Amino acid sequence: MAKRLPAHGRVTVILPTRDEVHNIDEVVARVLEEGDRASLDVEVLVVDDTSTDGTRERVRGWESRDARVRLLARDAERGLAGAVLAGARFASGEVIVVMDADLSHPASAVAALARPVLDGACDMAIGSRYIPGGATPGWPFSRRLISRTAATLARLLVDVRDPCSGFFAVRKQTLLEARKAPGGFKIGLEILARSQPGQRVEDIPITFRTRAHGASKLDARVVLSYLAQLVDLVGAGPSGREASGFALAAGLGFLLDIAIFHALLAEGAPLALAHLTSFAAAISATCLLGAWAGFPGRHCARGSVALTRYGAFIAVALLAVLLRGGVLALAHRSLGLPAPAAIVPAALVAAMTSYIGGVFFAFRASDRPKELTVSWRLAALGVSAYLLGLRCVYAGVVELLPEEAYYWNYSRHLDLGYLDHPPMVAWLVWLGTAVFGQSEWGVRAGALAASLVALYFSVRLAANLLGRPYAYAAALLFAVLPFLFGTGFFMTPDAPLVASWAGALYYLEGALLGGRPRAWLGAGICVGLGLLAKYTILLVPLAALVYLLLSPSSRRWLRSPRPYAASLVTLALASPMLLWNAQHGWVSFVFQGSQRWSHAPRFEVATLLSHVLLLITPLGVAGFLWGVARSSAKRRYGLVFTLVPLSVFVLSSFRNETKFNWTGPVWLAALPFMAASVFPSVGAADGWRGGPLQRFWKPTVIALMLFYGALFHYDVLGWPGAPRPLGPLGKSWRALSHEVEEVEGRVRTRTGQQPLIVGMDKYNLASELAFYARHGSGADKTTSDNLFGRQGLMYDFWFPPGHHVGRSLILVGKDRQALEAPHLGRYVASLGPIRELPVGQNGAEGRRYFVRVAHGYRGRQEP
Repeated sequence: MAKRLPAHGRVTVILPTRDEVHNIDEVVARVLEEGDRASLDVEVLVVDDTSTDGTRERVRGWESRDARVRLLARDAERGLAGAVLAGARFASGEVIVVMDADLSHPASAVAALARPVLDGACDMAIGSRYIPGGATPGWPFSRRLISRTAATLARLLVDVRDPCSGFFAVRKQTLLEARKAPGGFKIGLEILARSQPGQRVEDIPITFRTRAHGASKLDARVVLSYLAQLVDLVGAGPSGREASGFALAAGLGFLLDIAIFHALLAEGAPLALAHLTSFAAAISATCLLGAWAGFPGRHCARGSVALTRYGAFIAVALLAVLLRGGVLALAHRSLGLPAPAAIVPAALVAAMTSYIGGVFFAFRASDRPKELTVSWRLAALGVSAYLLGLRCVYAGVVELLPEEAYYWNYSRHLDLGYLDHPPMVAWLVWLGTAVFGQSEWGVRAGALAASLVALYFSVRLAANLLGRPYAYAAALLFAVLPFLFGTGFFMTPDAPLVASWAGALYYLEGALLGGRPRAWLGAGICVGLGLLAKYTILLVPLAALVYLLLSPSSRRWLRSPRPYAASLVTLALASPMLLWNAQHGWVSFVFQGSQRWSHAPRFEVATLLSHVLLLITPLGVAGFLWGVARSSAKRRYGLVFTLVPLSVFVLSSFRNETKFNWTGPVWLAALPFMAASVFPSVGAADGWRGGPLQRFWKPTVIALMLFYGALFHYDVLGWPGAPRPLGPLGKSWRALSHEVEEVEGRVRTRTGQQPLIVGMDKYNLASELAFYARHGSGADKTTSDNLFGRQGLMYDFWFPPGHHVGRSLILVGKDRQALEAPHLGRYVASLGPIRELPVGQNGAEGRRYFVRVAHGYRGRQEP
C-alpha cells in the first residue's frame, strides 16, 4: 500500500493506468523533469487497475529509485473516476493534477495547471483543447466529431470550453468531495457540475496528441458510461429496477391508451373527447404502476414534498396532452392518417414527454442546493425544447391568421417591395412554401427559422453582457415571453425583424463594448436585412448613435471608417426595397410615415403601456428594472438600446394610434437583464442572486406554457363541452373557402366565365379565401373591396379596378350590411340575392358569413 508523505505546497500528479507499460517510464520521467524545471515540489502517484503487462513492475522500479514516485495498486475495483478518487485519498500534495498516462497530455503543462491553483488565483485549472493555443493534431474526423459532441453536451451544464478534458488541477479537498461518477468516467466534469456557484475555473491551452503506444480506451461502453454520467448529473439517472419498472408501467399505459381511444371512437365519441379521456386513463395508470414498480424511492415522499412532486407531474401531464393533441391533429388532418392510426404517434409523443418530464423534473432523484444551477439550466433547456416542439407541431394545423394569408399573397406576387412592408416576409414565405408545399407549415417555416436565429444571437448577447449562466435564463425567457413566442410561430414581418434586431444588438455589443472592428460589418448586414423586413430596425442605429455620444470610451468609433462602411453595407442590402419605392413614387415611405401622422390626434400612451405588459408580462418589466439596477458598467448598453427605441414609440403614442406588436423587438436588449432575475444563483463573479422576483418566474413560465398549448388545442380540436369561440379562433377559413368555391363553380357554369371573388374588407377575407382555395390559383382570382372605392393595400396594385370591367363578382362578407351597402349598385349592372353561409369547425357551428353574386362590373366610379 502506498505510504503518505507530509508536504506543504506539494503537487501530486495522479496517473491512472491500465496496461501502459510502453508509456509509463516516459510519462513519469517527463513529469519529474517538468517539476524540476518549474521548481515545483512534485510527486507522481500511479494508480493502477489490474495491469498485467508489467506496468506495476516498472513503477515499483521507479519507487525504489525516487521517493517522489509511488504506486497504488487496485485489484478489486476498476474505473477512471474511482482510480482518481482513490489516488486523492493517498496523495500527499495539497494540489492534485490528474492526467493520462498514455503521453496524450503534455507533461510540460503540469506547472501551468498547478501554479494558479497553488497561488489561489483559481479553484480549478483545466487543460483545454478548444481554446486559442489548444490543438488536437492527427485526430481523424470521427474522433473530432465524438469529442466535440461530448463537449457540447457537457457545456449545457458547465461553463468551460473543454469540460471533458481529463487533464486538470484542483485542490485535494475539492476532489475528495466529488462523487464517483456512474461507470467511472469524467471526474473533472463531476467536479465542475457539482461545485458551488462562483467556482473560479481557468482554461490553459494544451496540445492533445494521439497515444504513441497501446490501444485507445474509447469504445461504445465508454460512450454509454459518459451519457449515463450526464443523466446522473442532472439528477435523473434511474437505477436498473426503476428503469425496468417504469418501462413496464409506461408500456401498459400506452396499450391502455390505445385501447380506450379505439373503444370511444367506435362508440361515436368526438375526437377530442376520445383522446383526452384515453390519455387521462393511461397517465393515471402509469403513475400508479410507476409508484409501485418504477420509482419507489422517488414517489415515497411525504407532506409538502409529495404535493410539490405530484403537482409538478400533473403539470407535466397537462403539457404532454396538449402536445399530443397537436400531433394527433397533424397526423390526422395534415398527413391524412385515419384517427385510429394517428393516435399511435400522438400517444408515443405524450408518453415520451411524460417520462422525460417525470424523471428530469417532477421526480428528480436529487435537488441539493449545490445543484440548483444545473437544475435551472435543465429547466431552461426543457422549456425551450418543449415550446419549440409545440410550435413545430401546431404550425402545421392552426389555420393562418389573415395577416399571414395576406403575406402569402405577397409571395404569389413576388416583388422588390410592397406598399405596407418591405419584401423579406414575402421572400421567406415563397422559400418556405417552395420547400414544404402550400401549407400552413410552409408559410410558417420562415418564422420558425428566424426565431432560431434570433435565439442564437440573444443567447450570445446575454453571455457577453452578464456571463454564460445568464444565457440559459435568456433562452428560457426567449422561449416563453408572449411576443417572442408569437413571432416564432406566426409568419409576419416581425419574425425576420426580430432576427435582424437580435443580430444587430449582438454585433453592436461586440463593437461598442468588445472593441472588435469587424463587428461593425455584422451590424451593418443585420440592419440592412432588417430594412428588408421592417423599417423600425432604424431605431437600432439611432440607439447606437446615442450610445456613442454618451460613452467616452466608444466615441473614438466616430473617427473610424468602420461605422460608415457598415452604413454603406446597410444601404446596399436595402437597395431592392429602395429601388421599388423609387419606381412607385416612394409610396411605402409615405404610407408608413406621413400618412400615419396625418390622422386626427389620438392619445394612446396607456394603450402602449398595456401592450408592453401583454408582450413581455408585468414580471418581465419588473425583471428588467431589477436587472439593470443590479448591473454594473454594462447597464448602459441595456438601457440605451431599450429606452431609446421605446421612447420613440412613447412619443408617437401621444398623438398617434399604437399597434400591439410595435414595441416587441425593443425588449431584446432588455432580455439579458430580465434573465438576471430568473435564476436563484448562477455563480456570477459579482454574486448576483435571483432576488425577490425569482420565486414568481416558475409559476409564470408554467402558466404561459399551459396557456399556449391550451389555446392551440382549443383552436384545432376544441375542448369537450366548451362552445366554439366567436372570435378569430372560431373561423374556419378552409371551410368558408370551400363553400365559396361551390358558389364560384355554379357561377362559372352559368356564365361561362371565371368570376372574381371579392372579400368585402381591406384584406382579411380576400387573403384567407385565396390561400384556402382548392381549385386554381386563389391569388389570381381573389381580391378585396378595393373594387368598390375602398383602400385594399396591395390589392390596389394586384387588381386595378379598370382591368376587370364586365366581370361577374362573388361578394363575401362577414355581415349582411356589407353586402347591402347602397353604393354597390353604382359599380355593377345587377346584384343577386344575399345568401347566408354557416361555417362550422370540429363538428360545431362557427361564424355565419354572407355571399352575393354581382354581374357586369363597371370599374371604379366617382362618388
